[in-house]
Amino acid sequence: MSLQGRSLFGTTWILAIMLAGTLSQAQRPDLPPGTIDGATTPQLIPDSTAFRLVFLSLRVPGSPSANDLKNQSSRLKHIGLSDEDAAAAKGIMSSFGTSYDAWQTKFGQPGSSIDVPTAKSEREAIVQETLGRVMKGLSPEGAAKLAEYVQAAKSRMVVHE
Repeated sequence: MSLQGRSLFGTTWILAIMLAGTLSQAQRPDLPPGTIDGATTPQLIPDSTAFRLVFLSLRVPGSPSANDLKNQSSRLKHIGLSDEDAAAAKGIMSSFGTSYDAWQTKFGQPGSSIDVPTAKSEREAIVQETLGRVMKGLSPEGAAKLAEYVQAAKSRMVVHE
């Protein structure tokens, strides 16, 4: 094979490898534009969004059933929190749930016009306040375990930003 043929052959392989890498990182074609599939690109999901979704999964209703409380305890145990950290997290998630429910009531009125930037800003403030309470209320180990859990959970998330 001539030098030119080997060079062309090598270039073709490099392009094929680059294309394969690009395709493996492509978003699912069945998802609408602007949707991030954490299974393929978890790094594109903002931490704040991931924490919000995990906080939502950890909260219980205002009047929780025994099953709601059991499920919450199971999720906190799955994260690996100590009993003390789990108790603190339950209180923090209760406060988060109250704030988030109030936010939903404020911005979820049917037929009303919503100031989307304000709604997102207020939602973000709730998440950041809750994150601050987590960092203060949990042990350093508990806060680290929760943060690790959130990062791992990104691979199971599909979000529209």
